[in-house]
Amino acid sequence: MFAKHTPSDPAPQPSAAELARILGGGLVQIIVSNLQPLVFHLFLNHHLVEQTDVEEVSVLVELPEEDGQPMLRATMTHAVTNVAGERQMQSAELFPCTLEVVAENRRFSITCSDVADINSAWIGIGLLPDGSAHDLSGVRSLRMVLAAGILDARVTWTNGQEEELFPAP
Repeated sequence: MFAKHTPSDPAPQPSAAELARILGGGLVQIIVSNLQPLVFHLFLNHHLVEQTDVEEVSVLVELPEEDGQPMLRATMTHAVTNVAGERQMQSAELFPCTLEVVAENRRFSITCSDVADINSAWIGIGLLPDGSAHDLSGVRSLRMVLAAGILDARVTWTNGQEEELFPAP
């Protein structure tokens, strides 16, 4: 006989495997193992994209000027093989997703669930002992470029001060 479900019974708990799923647009991880020369590993939804195939990854999160539109954009340009077997460059928008960059004992993470809504973006930097990150507030823009042997990531605060996230060693 089946047990009768009554309103006072707790809802069944989802499995840990279901709770562990990555939801939203996915996950982009860039792990830099060396800055000079630049060596990185880029994972796009758990699939490795070979460094030799990546031409550029750029990220721009920017608050609007007066009455302007915010900019929430993450783009990857990489080589793909077409049906004729020829290699050509293709650009892909990465947001909505969570994008994480780890380099030089530093980390930043951007989650953007809606490119039309600046309030859907969250920026965290560092990795605290409890596993959380420092929430960034007071940011005017965050820009990152990974291309041609260069990793440049900068934060501009609302007061105009600019800082590098991965300063030269």
